[in-house]
Amino acid sequence: MVTFGDSYSIETNSRVLEFDRKLAIDGVPWVVEVVPAIRSILIRVDPLSIEMEKVESFLLELLSKPFSDKAMDHGRKFEIPVCYEGKFGPDLEYVATKSGLTKEKLIELHCSCNLRVACLGFAPGLSYLAQLPKEFKIPRKVSYNTTALPGSILVANRQTVFTATEIPTGWSIIGRSPIIGFRVDQSPHFLLQPGDEIRFYPISEEEYSNFNTAQMWDSYGIA
Repeated sequence: MVTFGDSYSIETNSRVLEFDRKLAIDGVPWVVEVVPAIRSILIRVDPLSIEMEKVESFLLELLSKPFSDKAMDHGRKFEIPVCYEGKFGPDLEYVATKSGLTKEKLIELHCSCNLRVACLGFAPGLSYLAQLPKEFKIPRKVSYNTTALPGSILVANRQTVFTATEIPTGWSIIGRSPIIGFRVDQSPHFLLQPGDEIRFYPISEEEYSNFNTAQMWDSYGIA
């Protein structure tokens, strides 16, 4: 495990993602899997192929190489529609009350943020997006008592989670997007990648029903 910071920042997350790219470029044969997270990166190795002391030396040497000043500009930019109305945002009123805002102001604030895909994890295509304003510093619930459908927009602790499959959750659900970020019939299977930038915009229930998700994938050359 290589850790780049104690908490999330764009700079820390950018170093994680660039280190991930450095490992991929080097094509190290004894690396089994590389898992980038928000502020750290896990490197799984084959212990029968190399001594662990040599792994550490290799990683330290790679870390000593300069990091690019342009690492923060690596990702693509997406505008993602979200319906916050009625059944699509069952916890919207709760989050608005906790934040001290009206529901309308909360939606406006959520849609005013440029959010970075810090990492993927927990479930296929699930994206952790950072970072929301202080009004969203609301803890997760005490239990996983809710089911979030694909495309759900979850918030807690100044983060947004954008689901791509159905999952249990203790996060607050404030909306849902017709965009589903995981498709088994496409390659690559995930619409979003770490380093991408997301901006949400509100749509009505009618617009949600009529939205063409496949067109979004096509527009980014993912088809």
